[in-house]
Amino acid sequence: MRSSRLFLMVCLLLLAVPLGATTPMEYFNSLVAGHDDGGFQDGAFDEAYFNHPQGLVFDSEGNRLFVADEDNHRIRIVYPYENGRVETLAGSGVEGNQDGSLTTAQFKQPTALAYLPGDQLAVFDIADGAVRLIDIPGKQVTTLVAGGVVDGYNMVYWPKDKHLYISDQALGRILRLDLKTKALTTIFDKDPRMTQPRALCVYHDEIYVSDGNTQLVCALDIRLDDSAQVKSVDLRQITQKTEVVAMTVSDDQLYGIQSGNSSLVRLLPEVKPVRLPTAWGFLMENNSAAYAPFLNVDPNRPIGFTASPKEPRKFFITERVSNTNSIVSVKDYDFKDTWSARSRADSKKHLSDFDYPAQKPPHTFRILIAGNSMLVTAPTAFEDKDAAVHDENSLLSQTLSKQLEFFLNAEGSLANVGEHFEVLNIGHPSGSLMDYGNAEIPDLVKKYDVDLVIDFVTPYQEEQFHYYYEEPLTDEGIPTGDINTEFLTKPISERMPKGAPGDLFTRARDKQWADINAKGQVEFTKTFQDLLLSHDPAIRADLLEMFGKPLKLLAGTLNGMKNNGGQAPKFMICFVPSEGARPLKEYQSFWNEIALKDQVPMMDLSRDFDDLKTGFFPITEECCHHHFLAYGNTLIAYLMSHALPQEKWVPFEGHPNSK
Repeated sequence: MRSSRLFLMVCLLLLAVPLGATTPMEYFNSLVAGHDDGGFQDGAFDEAYFNHPQGLVFDSEGNRLFVADEDNHRIRIVYPYENGRVETLAGSGVEGNQDGSLTTAQFKQPTALAYLPGDQLAVFDIADGAVRLIDIPGKQVTTLVAGGVVDGYNMVYWPKDKHLYISDQALGRILRLDLKTKALTTIFDKDPRMTQPRALCVYHDEIYVSDGNTQLVCALDIRLDDSAQVKSVDLRQITQKTEVVAMTVSDDQLYGIQSGNSSLVRLLPEVKPVRLPTAWGFLMENNSAAYAPFLNVDPNRPIGFTASPKEPRKFFITERVSNTNSIVSVKDYDFKDTWSARSRADSKKHLSDFDYPAQKPPHTFRILIAGNSMLVTAPTAFEDKDAAVHDENSLLSQTLSKQLEFFLNAEGSLANVGEHFEVLNIGHPSGSLMDYGNAEIPDLVKKYDVDLVIDFVTPYQEEQFHYYYEEPLTDEGIPTGDINTEFLTKPISERMPKGAPGDLFTRARDKQWADINAKGQVEFTKTFQDLLLSHDPAIRADLLEMFGKPLKLLAGTLNGMKNNGGQAPKFMICFVPSEGARPLKEYQSFWNEIALKDQVPMMDLSRDFDDLKTGFFPITEECCHHHFLAYGNTLIAYLMSHALPQEKWVPFEGHPNSK
């Protein structure tokens, strides 16, 4: 049985920050409440359980999110701005159709909700086709219609005539319920343009409807007489074919949820798919079973979809697929077409992942993470579980950076941190810090007003220290990263580097571990790991100098810089293991010695994946390079509990170390 691994989130690791009152978590896409596994439990958002939650609707102020908990036969409330607290509004949990008090009333698989004036809720029970009414102030449940609706997919209240409209998908009709007389009438049916009406939504005082068969979205042209009775109904098509299963309104725009990998879409005033940058990756075309997008919508299942009245373009969604029992939130950030814009301005094809404006907003702490592509990206296309397709021309999922940003803002909100976090990254498809760090990172820090640089380092392979013998070195003795044909044609005696690289070759050749081949190239018969594990102190000293020098230079450069806030950006090394890095303790010792020697803060992420207990959905182990998604959780714990508050990198309100 799959474990409840949905969202241990901030409670996963015991952090030093106090959990006080929260501020609205408006900066990220996140879990609202629930788990993968079904069950019933009220309480904190990460402790609550639902059993096939379906309909969602907010009250008029946006403080309470009502949930139709279908297989628990209850109506639940989530308080998004009270730390995600969950409680039961109505229903005893026994399946039935009994009216009465909130605690004794029985529901029969409630699926759709509509919020009504007077703090009332209309509830559709799909098992018996009944429409129920919850009078919240009066604490009573009554029945509006005892049957008569075969397949009530959605309901919406129309303030213009003060009636409730219901899409009866199975019979291809739209019903109108008079809330005063309880009269139920059919106003629209048997139209070839709308044979399976599904989603209903009021936008600009009109009712819009989507169809599951023709896949059209249309406006209902309803004409009323003087007594608010329906005179005629017609359709006005507004979109081409798109399988919209739910609609809502936010920021004066009509939004829809559709099947496929681009689930969130703007419908009016113009049709435009919305990319969703999340902690788990991006929505993109991908037919692999190994990849699970954040919103994986089953078009044959009703879905809860509503917008927050408090936060523009903030949406709450549930019942994405049959095996999830949670509510999530997403936000339309409108960062052009995608948050994962790539820049290939130079021949090295550097990967960058930030489309943020250079002008940093107030109260923002920007982090730049740097490394090779394995560290700052995760492939989202797989031909099979053993072969990752890492296409440099495709949109790669910035899993680690977005997870880092997500967790920082989640933790910061719970800890009353006065800063909003933005995480930028840069990496190379294959390479290391030596290729670009000192040339590019300082410029990016200055341009984007970066506050913290985290440089991810991994165990080196032999091809990475070959750069010292195949490329010209800078004045500081660091490989330039340029392929220089003229340089390679020079005799080896003229291009043999001075200092540690030359000494390393001499020592290795004396041990018959290296030589000059027939092409006049340096060739090592021992790998970097072999050299490191030789325990030769002179060889180790050479390696430390070769790979410590770029970090030392970068740290010194950053320490001498000032960002726009007048502060020197912080710099931290983050060691991450990779396949073949055994024994890990040798690599840990190597990088820790570099960090200690050059006084650079060091974070070690070499713990085993199973020890971290963090398999966050929907990315599986195969979807990330060496479980970086899980290692990111250790990093976030370190940043939030130690580096940011204790080193006073970020002002933590109320934190004992912020005084």
